[in-house]
Amino acid sequence: MTVDVTARTIQAQYAPPGERPLTMMMETGSEDSRDLRQLGDLSALTHRVLDEGLRPLDAERELTRIISLKGYWPWWTKVLGGALLAAMLCVLASGTPKAAVVAPVVFLVGNRFGWALSTSGLPSFYVTGLQTAAVIGLTMVLADAHALSGGEAASVAAANMVLLLPILSVVSLAEDAISGFRAMAAGRLISVGMFLAAMVGGVSLVGFLLRDADVDARNTAFRALPLVLSLVTSAVGALGNAVFMGGPPRLLPWAMGAGVLAGLVNGLLHQELGLATPPAVLGAAAVLGAAAGAVAPVLRIPSRSLVVPGIAGALLPGPDVYRSLLQYGLQVPGAGGYAVLEFVTTAAIGVGTVLGNHLGGAAQRRWAPASRGSSAARPG
Repeated sequence: MTVDVTARTIQAQYAPPGERPLTMMMETGSEDSRDLRQLGDLSALTHRVLDEGLRPLDAERELTRIISLKGYWPWWTKVLGGALLAAMLCVLASGTPKAAVVAPVVFLVGNRFGWALSTSGLPSFYVTGLQTAAVIGLTMVLADAHALSGGEAASVAAANMVLLLPILSVVSLAEDAISGFRAMAAGRLISVGMFLAAMVGGVSLVGFLLRDADVDARNTAFRALPLVLSLVTSAVGALGNAVFMGGPPRLLPWAMGAGVLAGLVNGLLHQELGLATPPAVLGAAAVLGAAAGAVAPVLRIPSRSLVVPGIAGALLPGPDVYRSLLQYGLQVPGAGGYAVLEFVTTAAIGVGTVLGNHLGGAAQRRWAPASRGSSAARPG
């Protein structure tokens, strides 16, 4: 059996000796969506096929059942999970308590606006651009009405811009390129470029609201929270992301643990050792990937289901993305510097998780046979 995955299709070839070969192809069409429940169910099905010898027809029926299942959480619960993540990102982007309350409200408005646009069949490029315009426009209107200060408006907008970004596609792009799926990486690169262009276009649509805005509304930075408090925000962010992506209850405590681990390593490397953001993020992602790769087979949870919430809880970029897109939309010279830094930082997440997964998986495979051997030798 050989399987080849490209940007838009997956092809499987089966050529048993002495029998007629079979080739099957299917189109794939996901952009940046994830369903952690389906991911876990598919992983469990894979284990049943490999470990228990599940027959192909039974496996096909089980796959059909998995695909037909509705999400574990109702839609409003997942949306509230995204709102919780928005509040956490707002705090990290120097947001005040009031801004942390407003950020989820802006997220809810933008999310439902995007859903309404997508139900009309509008291509995702336009949906993203109009969502960006709505988020920036609503935030600037609140600032103009003095409901938010300039700095608060910037932190609210930065948090919500991060949630619109195709962060996971950038991470997967780096992972695919390193792992040898270069056609898939090239396809993701085009998608990421179009998403970013849509967001710049959205900022341009409401640029007139920004030209006279308070200078603080155009600039924000990550707040250097005390390490203990940053671990709390990492856990909360990972929990919000796990719910937002449909993770089942069994996953939630492990997702929070992944966020705490990534936040701890990132905080130690960045704040205590003074490393720049990209290498600190790379190190944190590598440790997270190694831990996920080591414990995932034991927990019967896909390592990706641990890595994704951990990334969202502790490693997502924010203020520099906001600044770069804002400055591009306003045609400010030098806007590319922030964009390059954030692209490198985000790509470092993918580089680190691939390295960590290889190391963690290798350690688990080396330990597992010894563990099974010792259990088999134990009487009874």
